[in-house]
Amino acid sequence: GGAIRIIDCPQEVDVEVKEQSADKIPPPPPPAWLFAPAAREGRRRLAPSALAGDGGPVYSPLRPNDRMTRGKALHRLIELLPQIPDAARASAADRLLARSAAHIPEAERGRWRDEALLVVRDGAFAPVFAEGSRAEVAIAGKVSAAGGETFVSGKIDRLALAGDRLLIVDYKTNRPPPKRIEDVPEAYVAQLAAYRSLLRDIYPGARLEAALLWTYEARLTPIPQEMLDAAFERFIAAA
Repeated sequence: GGAIRIIDCPQEVDVEVKEQSADKIPPPPPPAWLFAPAAREGRRRLAPSALAGDGGPVYSPLRPNDRMTRGKALHRLIELLPQIPDAARASAADRLLARSAAHIPEAERGRWRDEALLVVRDGAFAPVFAEGSRAEVAIAGKVSAAGGETFVSGKIDRLALAGDRLLIVDYKTNRPPPKRIEDVPEAYVAQLAAYRSLLRDIYPGARLEAALLWTYEARLTPIPQEMLDAAFERFIAAA
């Protein structure tokens, strides 16, 4: 029995000494990255406010919150109404607005309905709503120019492909909309230009055109290529 006690005692002491030694080891210093500021996120959302500015104030007789409701409602109507037979569009629009904008007076909702119907029934917009066109197209990727590059994401209101022509359309509900192309907010043009850049890789052989659809006057404003190019260069330089 004594031999066993002699063997066991050094092991117990050895274990105890190791545990005490471990307690005296100071913890390692925290890594430097723990206190470093986070890197800036490279992704940019393709909303006008995130591009070249908001283009200044837009007049509307409605309160600010109601302007947002109106814009969303018109976008939704113009997205859905082309899929419905014309005779049923007005009643369908009324039902949708009664659900999504119940707090808006019925007379005002009626004006929104008529505004959307004027757009989808206008023959000038036939290519925009033709069979094969797509609504609310999500898109993301890297765009670049001489001034640099950035990763962006966004949603195209309407995309229409006819032969080798690809039409990119963004809806705007400004009241009133600008009369001259020179008065279009550059943020809107930069938004279309960024969409165009992303789509070039997807449709390399297509002739890309971009336009703004002003719902208040049911008017389509094509944006010249040189105007898109200039806005895009400034957008990349500011990224």
